[in-house]
Parts: sequence; C-alpha cells; structure tokens
Amino acid sequence: MFGKKKNNNNNKDSNSKDNGNNFNDPFAELFERMIKEQEELLRSMFGDFPSASNSVVTKVTVGPDGKPKVEKFVNGVPVEEETQNDIEPELVESGDKVIVTMELPNTKKENISVKLRNKTKLIVMTEDGLRKEVQLPGPVSPLSARYKNGVLSCTFHKDYQDSEENIVVE
Repeated sequence: MFGKKKNNNNNKDSNSKDNGNNFNDPFAELFERMIKEQEELLRSMFGDFPSASNSVVTKVTVGPDGKPKVEKFVNGVPVEEETQNDIEPELVESGDKVIVTMELPNTKKENISVKLRNKTKLIVMTEDGLRKEVQLPGPVSPLSARYKNGVLSCTFHKDYQDSEENIVVE
C-alpha cells in the first residue's frame, strides 16, 4: 500500500513531484498519498466531492507545559494564526485623559499585570508570556484599569499640557 511504483520511462517515483529541485520530502509524499487514499475512500462511500486542494487539517498536541497547541494546515502547509502579540493597542487622547485599549482574549483578570513606568510607558503582561509596552504621549497619572469581555482599558489623567512654542534658530 505504501510502496513506491517505479516509472520505467524516467526512473522517478510516479508519486513524487519535482519542483525544480531534487529534494523529495518522504513525509510530504506520505501525506499526499494519505489525502488521495482518504479522497478515494470518501468518494466510494459518498460519491464525488470537491478535491482535497482546499483541505484544512487541524493538529492538536499537548506541549511539555501541559497546554494544548493547535496547528492548522491548508493543503499540507502550516498556516500561522494571528497571535496575541500581533494585536496592537489603541491609544486615544480625549481632553485631559489618555485611554489605552487592547484585546487580551482568553485571559483571566487575575493573570494580568499592569505597570506604569516613569509616568510615560504602560507595560501590560500576562501569565502566558504576553508583554505589551505602550509609549504614552507624555507624563500621566493612572485613573483606572478595567478588564471586561477580553478587553483591557486603562485610563490616565494627563500631567502635561498640549502646547507649542516657537524656537528661534541662531
């Protein structure tokens, strides 16, 4: 069932694909054969269905830390999911307040640490290793931090004035 058939014409495996290089991944070939066999089995049971060219496979494993790791593959190629580190915080200045909002999905309130460094930098850390630093537009004093429905909102009072001065060039 998993044996390779030789093509007498060019002495290459009939199941291998040459993509311009001579590297043939045996696991890729095995994976392709498994998909084809699965298609044939399903076709024999349910009739014709769309090709596996749009196959999505989800692999779930348990890491050494005991946490589940979910990987998605489309057509046998790993798909990178958007991670929490890719989520950018939103900073809004409104009157005498500065509001920073960020998504922290799947995080418990008890596992969030919020710090203000030198009155100008907000640092948010979670127990699962996420760390976000937000440079604030000027010195601030903390007013509140709320976490609801996966969204952290930190409100600060501005300790600075929006101003503009002309500087004489000598």
